[in-house]
Amino acid sequence: MSLLEYLPAIYHDPTDGDDPAHGGQFLRQFLWPFERIMLSAQGGAGIRSFAEAINRIHLLFDAESTPEAFLNWLAGWVALTLRSDLSESRQRMLLANIARLYPMRGTRRYLEELLKLYVDALPSVTDEDFPVFQIAVHSTLGSDAYLGGGSPFLFQVRLAFSRRDDDFVARQRRLARNVIEQERPAHTWYQLQTIFPKLQLGVHSKVGVDTVLAP
Repeated sequence: MSLLEYLPAIYHDPTDGDDPAHGGQFLRQFLWPFERIMLSAQGGAGIRSFAEAINRIHLLFDAESTPEAFLNWLAGWVALTLRSDLSESRQRMLLANIARLYPMRGTRRYLEELLKLYVDALPSVTDEDFPVFQIAVHSTLGSDAYLGGGSPFLFQVRLAFSRRDDDFVARQRRLARNVIEQERPAHTWYQLQTIFPKLQLGVHSKVGVDTVLAP
């Protein structure tokens, strides 16, 4: 077998070449160097290994199965630049999920879902407007009213951590800020808060939502 057999039938024309008895001779000679280069790199297994490589090529386009060396190449297909400070498992998780998030870009949910893929914390984003102080309408300071009202286009990001580790938390905050700065709408501002919620009935009691039992 040779590479010629992988080409369309038109290239098997027996009249090809000067001698009709040796149809396709020119093309066989032309392909011979490529066969030597590509097939010899298959550990001596020849055409069989080459065919198997072609049959498995679809695995290169799967974020979970593509070799690590192909991750950056695959990321380019979805307009994503992978950070070198992310683990390989997080890079694969980003690749597998980023395309489905693009339709939500610029929304609160998009930023929450993106931060879940990047940081080892439970993120939540709040974008409600803070009303001005009004007696009997909005009159509980810090709860439903702020003196002078809230800053326009301001949203809050909270990162809930399950353990207190200053170095770890500092790295995750820097990572979160980089993500937020890159993804937030240009006209908006944000506040980044760090919390360490514990299970408290009526306060922090929804596991995976506002409290964390374990890392």
